[in-house]
Amino acid sequence: MVIAAAGLAIGFAASSLAYRYRWLNVPHQPFIERMQRELRLTPSQREQILQIIQDTRFKVENLRHEFQRQRRDQLTQARARVRALLTPAQQEKFDREFRPPPEREHEGGPGMHGGQRGP
Repeated sequence: MVIAAAGLAIGFAASSLAYRYRWLNVPHQPFIERMQRELRLTPSQREQILQIIQDTRFKVENLRHEFQRQRRDQLTQARARVRALLTPAQQEKFDREFRPPPEREHEGGPGMHGGQRGP
């Protein structure tokens, strides 16, 4: 038991020294915190960088939503084109057997997969 405790203490001390002298990177450290530590930002710089990060997040989120909307539109159009090639009997089976998977909620509002059975 003494050996195990000594091993834990040595391991803790070694890892603490490794992080302190940057032999190991700190995992999952926020970007702004790393910039603050490494670049010694002024309060004004930090605020401006935080604003840039926030603006960029907003723009990227909007791009993601726009991409998802365009993707849904393309899939809906492709489905309609395929369905148009089928006979009425095939269309009925297509609508019943080849329903698209339901859309995940975090990807936006209703679309092609929102419970519709066909175009």
